[in-house]
Amino acid sequence: MRTLLLALMLCLCLPCWAGEKGITGGLDGPDRNALLLEANADFVRFPVAWDQIEPTPNHFRWAVYDQMLDDLSANLPGVQLVVTIRVRAAGADSLPSDLARYRRFVQLLAQHGRGHIYAYQVGNEVDWWGFWTGSAAEYVKLLATASPAIRAGDPTAKVVMAGFSSDGLMVPALLSEHYSIPQIAEALGKSTLPGARQTDAFIREVLRNGVRYVDVVDAHTYHACWTIAPRVNWLKRWGKEVWNTETGGPDSVVCEWSEAEQAHQVAARLSAAWQCGATLVAWLGLYEMTPETVRFEQMGLVTREGRRKPAFYAFRDAVR
Repeated sequence: MRTLLLALMLCLCLPCWAGEKGITGGLDGPDRNALLLEANADFVRFPVAWDQIEPTPNHFRWAVYDQMLDDLSANLPGVQLVVTIRVRAAGADSLPSDLARYRRFVQLLAQHGRGHIYAYQVGNEVDWWGFWTGSAAEYVKLLATASPAIRAGDPTAKVVMAGFSSDGLMVPALLSEHYSIPQIAEALGKSTLPGARQTDAFIREVLRNGVRYVDVVDAHTYHACWTIAPRVNWLKRWGKEVWNTETGGPDSVVCEWSEAEQAHQVAARLSAAWQCGATLVAWLGLYEMTPETVRFEQMGLVTREGRRKPAFYAFRDAVR
C-alpha cells in the first residue's frame, strides 16, 4: 500500500502538460505521407494562396488544392490539417483592394475544406516585412474580413491569428519580463534586432484590436530554447488558446548545428512549449528545406535523400 501511495505521489509531483505535435513546411517528398504517420504527427500545416486559386476574378483553379486535400485526407487518418491563407503565393501579403472578393474566396475555401480542415490561419508573420507590407490596422481589417467568412464557410473550423515572428515576438515578451534591449539583442544572436518599440507597438495593436476575431493566437519560436516560455506565456495574457506553429533548431544565429544537437532540441523545444501551455506545436520541416533558406534548411527531420535523422526519431518518440 505504501508503495502504491508513493508512486501516486510521485506522479502528482511530475510536471503535466498536454498538446499536439505536427509538421509545418518541407512537405515535398515521395514518402511524405508514410513518414508523417511514422513520425506520429498529429497535424500538418501548409499554405494556400488566393492568387493561385483565383488568379483573376471568378476564375477558380481548385484542382491542385483538391488533389493535395484528397491525398492528405485519404492517406493520413487521424492527422489534422491546418491551412495558412496567404494573399499571394510569392512575396509579401498586403490588404487586398477588393475585400468583398477576398471575403468570398475565403468563404468558398472554408466550404471547400469542410470536414477536412481543422483550422485556418489568416496570414503569416505579419510583423515582418517579408510577409506583410501593410500596417497593423490593415492586418486587423484583413482578419475582420476573413474570420466571419471562415465561420460562414465552416462553423466547426478554428480561426487562428497569423503567427508572430520569432524575432518580433521576442521584443514585447522579453520587455514585459524586464529584459533590457542589450539582453534582447543577445537573445536574438546574429539575427537583426528589429526596431524594438515599433515591433512592440505593432504586435500589441494587432492583438488588442484583432484578438476578438480569433480562437487561437500563435508564436513562432526559433533562437534559443529558453526564449520559448517567455513568448508563449506573454501570448497567454491575451486570453486565447496559444499555438506554436513554427519551431526548430539548432538555430544557427545562436548555436552551432549538429545532428546530435538537433535531436536534443526536438525534445527540448516540444516539451518547453507544451509545459508552458501551447496546445499545438509544429516542427519546421519534414524534409530539409531548399538551399536558398540557409538558416532553416537543415532543420528538416529527413534529408533530401530520404534519410531519417536522429531528430526524426526524437520527434516520433516525443510524449505529450
